[in-house]
Amino acid sequence: MKNKNLLFVSCLALSGIMMGCGKTTTVSISCADGIKTSEFAISELKAALERNNLKYVESKGDYTIKLNEIDNSLGTQSYKVNVDGKNISIDGGDAQGSLYGALQLAEDVNLLNGIAQVKSSEGKPYMEYRGQRCRVVLDLRTPSYINNSDNTWANIENSWSKEFWQGYFSNLARQRYNLVNFATVNSLASVIKVPGFENCALDNVLAYTGEYDDGYYGNCTN
Repeated sequence: MKNKNLLFVSCLALSGIMMGCGKTTTVSISCADGIKTSEFAISELKAALERNNLKYVESKGDYTIKLNEIDNSLGTQSYKVNVDGKNISIDGGDAQGSLYGALQLAEDVNLLNGIAQVKSSEGKPYMEYRGQRCRVVLDLRTPSYINNSDNTWANIENSWSKEFWQGYFSNLARQRYNLVNFATVNSLASVIKVPGFENCALDNVLAYTGEYDDGYYGNCTN
C-alpha cells in the first residue's frame, strides 16, 4: 500500500513539473502618452514576442516593457534600453529614438530566441539622414527618368497601391532609414489637381501595351 501511495505522489510531482515547464511566459507593454511612433513600435515588439512563443498581455506580465516619455537630454534619434531584472524600459531622445530603442529590443528578442537573455543597450545612428532614392513610375505620360523597360511599366500598379507604400515605409523604418527621395518626371499632373488649372490634371492612369524596343540605349541619345 505504501508503494502505491509513493507512486501516486511521484506521478503528481512529475505532472506538476511538466505543467510548470509548459507555462507560457507573458509580457506586458506600456507607453507614455504623446510618442508619435508608439503604435508602430509596439506592433514590432508584439511581433517579436509572438515569433518567440511569448504571450502579450495588457498588464501584469512576467516581464514588463515600458516606453518612457521623451528624454531630450539623450539627443535626437538616440535611445537607451535598460534591463532591470524582468523590467525593461526604453528611453528616446525623440520619437525616432524611442522607435529605434523598441526596434533594437525586438531584434534582440529575435536574435536571442526569447526575452530572458536580453541586455541593456544604447545607441544613435552614425549619420543624421539615411535614405533611398525611389524612381517611381506613375503612368505612360509621367514615367521615371529613363526607365523604358517592361519591369518598370509592370510596376505602375504598385505605384498606386496603398498597401505597397505601407509595406515599403514600414521596411524603411525597420532598417532605420529616415529619408526618401522621389525621382520622376512632371509628376504633379498625375498626383494633384490645382484649383483653376483642372484641365492640366490627369484623371486616369495609362500603361504601355506595345512592343518594347531592345535598341533603346538608356542614355537619351535615341
